[in-house]
Amino acid sequence: MSATEDLLQLDRPLSWQDVRDVPYLSTRRPSIVEGEGGYRYVDCTNRKYRKPPIQFSISVLRIDGNTAQTTCRPGSIFEGIVCIKLATPLAAEQLKLVFKAAESIYGTSKKRGQRLFAIKTVLWGAVTGSNNNMQWPIMETGEHQFPFMCEIPQVNYPPTFRHHLASCEFELLACLDRPGIRPFQTIPYALRYEPLVFSPIIPTLYKETIELNQANKVLVTLPNGCYINLSDASTDILKIQVSAAQIVSQIEASLKREVLVRHGSYSQQDTMVMSHVEQSRFGVVKNEDGSCTYYIRLPVPSEISKNNNSSVLRNFSVLGMTPSLGFSKYIKMDYKLYITAKVKHGLISTRKQLCSIPIHFGTAAYCQTLSANLLCYRDRQVTMDTSLRTKPRFIKPGIIQEQLPAYDEDLSPPEYINCVA
Repeated sequence: MSATEDLLQLDRPLSWQDVRDVPYLSTRRPSIVEGEGGYRYVDCTNRKYRKPPIQFSISVLRIDGNTAQTTCRPGSIFEGIVCIKLATPLAAEQLKLVFKAAESIYGTSKKRGQRLFAIKTVLWGAVTGSNNNMQWPIMETGEHQFPFMCEIPQVNYPPTFRHHLASCEFELLACLDRPGIRPFQTIPYALRYEPLVFSPIIPTLYKETIELNQANKVLVTLPNGCYINLSDASTDILKIQVSAAQIVSQIEASLKREVLVRHGSYSQQDTMVMSHVEQSRFGVVKNEDGSCTYYIRLPVPSEISKNNNSSVLRNFSVLGMTPSLGFSKYIKMDYKLYITAKVKHGLISTRKQLCSIPIHFGTAAYCQTLSANLLCYRDRQVTMDTSLRTKPRFIKPGIIQEQLPAYDEDLSPPEYINCVA
C-alpha cells in the first residue's frame, strides 16, 4: 500500500464505533455516572430524562396510629407516602415534601392573611450543598413510594375551614425540583386540623322563657345545655323542647354560624345556616292546659355524625362544623340557635323570632385534662421561638415489621425430627 492510500484511509469519516471507543479526555464527562447515595447521575441539560411522571400523589395513611382517623390535633403524629409512577427514567435534583398552613382573608382588594408555618424535608435526591450542581440523580422507571412522618406541636392553631370571606388551610405538597426548569408538583393534599377547645362549665339544663303577651308564654329548654363537645358521638343531635300556647304555630329551628373577619380597617361578617328543621318533623305532646310541647331534634353536621348528607360529606370544610373560634387574629366564629314561629294576633299571624341562644362548640370535654404545654399560636413563646419546639417537624418514619402470631398456652409449636440419611 502506497503512502497516498494510507493517508486516504486516515481521512475516512468516523463511525459510531470509533466515537464509542475513544477514551474520555479530562474535559469530557460520560452521560451517566455513578454518584453518592447509590444514584445514577446525568447531566442536567440532558433532555432524555425530562418526561413527567404518570402518577404523582400524596396519601396520609394514619393519624396517631389510627387508619380511620381523619383529623389532626395538637400533638398528633401523621404518617403517609408520596407515590411516583414513571414510564421512563426521570432526572431531578431532589424530591421535597412541604407542610404549610395559613390564614387567608379574601374580602379585601387583594388576598391577605398570615402564614402559620411552613416546613420541608427531602425524601429523595442529591445532598443539599453538593458542589456538582450540573449532575442530577436519576429516578428509575417503575413505581416508587417514599414514606414520611410528621409531628404537630402542642400548639392550638385555628381549625380547618373554607369560607368566601376567609379560610384556614393545612396542606401537604410534594415537588420534584429541577433548578432552571419548571418543577413537577402534586395536587395539594388538604389535611384537616382541629384545635383543643374545651367546655368551660359542666353541661347543665338551659331554660329561657319568652313572653308573647300577658297571657301567653313560650318556654325553650335545652336538656344538655349550651356547651357541646363535637368529639362526642352522642352530641350529633341538638335536643330542644319548646312549650307554647295554641297561638303559636309553624315553629322552625336553625343552627347558624356567624363569621366575623377583621384585618386592619377592613371588617366584614356573614351568617350561614348549618342545620334547619321544620315543625312537620317534630314530636308533639298536647298538655292539659291546651298548650303543646314540641320535641325537636336538630342535626349537628359534625365530622363523626352519621346523619350527614352527601353534600356535607363532599365539602365538609365548607358545610361541616368547626369548633367555636375566638383566639384567631383575624377570624371570629360563633354559633347561635334560632327559634322562629308564627304567632297569631286576632285574625292575623306574623312570623316572629322567639329567641337566639349562643351555642358553644368545643372539641374536648369539660373534665378532660389538657397538656400543660399547650400554647396558642399567637402566644409569644410561639411567635418568638426560632427553634422547632413549637413548630411541626418531620421525623424518621418507623419501620413496620410483620410478626408471627403468638402461640396459645394450650397449643405448643410443632416439633420437627431431624432425620439423617
